[in-house]
Amino acid sequence: MSNKYDSIFKKSLIPQIRTALITAYGPEKGEQLYAQAGQKFLALSSNIDSQGNRAIELHITRNILPLVCCYLVLQQNGIAKEEACTLVAGQMHHEIRKNADRLKSVAHFPFLYPIFRVLCRRVMKNTYPDIGWDVAWLKDDNETVCFDCRACVYLATTTKFDCPELCQYFCQNDTIVYSALSPAVKFVRTQTLAAGGDRCDFCFLNGKK
Repeated sequence: MSNKYDSIFKKSLIPQIRTALITAYGPEKGEQLYAQAGQKFLALSSNIDSQGNRAIELHITRNILPLVCCYLVLQQNGIAKEEACTLVAGQMHHEIRKNADRLKSVAHFPFLYPIFRVLCRRVMKNTYPDIGWDVAWLKDDNETVCFDCRACVYLATTTKFDCPELCQYFCQNDTIVYSALSPAVKFVRTQTLAAGGDRCDFCFLNGKK
């Protein structure tokens, strides 16, 4: 049965959150939590700062805010922070792993690294604009692609809504997805802003080198 809030969550990183809430807390309470999360999304979405950038707007409305709203609503209903985080982040990582599994089919492609190298800059420019991530490119050759993000829309937004601890789970998405490209492309990270670092570092190594 459809719900008027499905359009909010179906395109998000947690498209099955309604089912998860019903499974965890029963049909009546699950539906109530789902409706409250949808209502909170509508309330908070009028107070976002996309900096006039469409890509940033999509990150906030499709990726960040749906999880933030579910996370906050669960706590407002007496559910412990750890339990709320496990449920919401667990749903996200489940979806991300499905995407990662699809990438594994190309992980042994002999020319994956040069293709990845070309696409990396294009994706960063279009999807992670400098205005939101303050990207510094450090290396881009046939052995290594490295760059730092010295700001992050995900950390800024979760901090704005008083749940910065949720950001580290978004960071884990990077590891889940990029690890699927090994051995052709190997992902290395030493720190993130969400974990207290002064930057989020991204380093991709050519597995053949």
